[in-house]
Formats: sequence, C-alpha cells, structure tokens
Amino acid sequence: MALRPSGSAGASRSDRIGRRTFPSDTLDIDRYGRTFAVGLQGGEDLNLWMVRKGWAVAYKLCARGYVGDEGDARRVGRDIWSGSLILPWEWPLRGLHAMRPQADSPTEVLA
Repeated sequence: MALRPSGSAGASRSDRIGRRTFPSDTLDIDRYGRTFAVGLQGGEDLNLWMVRKGWAVAYKLCARGYVGDEGDARRVGRDIWSGSLILPWEWPLRGLHAMRPQADSPTEVLA
C-alpha cells in the first residue's frame, strides 16, 4: 500500500520528495532491526529539512547534529511544536498511561 503524507505539511513534503527514490546513508540499526538513515536529495539532507520545518524531531541517539535546528523550530512553535507533543521515546513512559481509561470512565475495559 502506498501512503501519501496528509495536510499542508504533507503536501509540501510530497511536492519536495514525491514518489522518487533517493539515496540514504545508514546511521544505525537498532535492536529491533529498524534502520536510522539520512535521506539525501541532490546532496541536501532531507532529515535536516524536515526538522527545520518542524515536521520531524531530532533522534538524539543517532544524529546530534539536528538538535540545534529542532530547538529553533521548537522556540518559534513551528508545526509539531505549535501544540503539545509526546516524543516517540517518551511514549512508553507517558503515552500508554495517559491513554488508560479513568476509573469513572464509561469505557469498558476487557482483559
């Protein structure tokens, strides 16, 4: 199944990247077999472009070079930084707990 980014940010990414393939440099492969890579288009770092636009976060374990650009996007409230955000590496710590129904919730929990 092919997926297309949604919304205005998705349209910009799609216009910039389209359906083309582009080279990437692998930074790391984690214990789950996921590849962390830098996407390159015409010599430009697409990861950096997305972080600067506020469409991606800097994965600090692999690519510390994006941290300053993420900070700039965060300070001006660009895109994902315009509201509240649970970072992917914080999700197991906070996300699941926040999603649990409260004791007085009408939601039935099945074991």
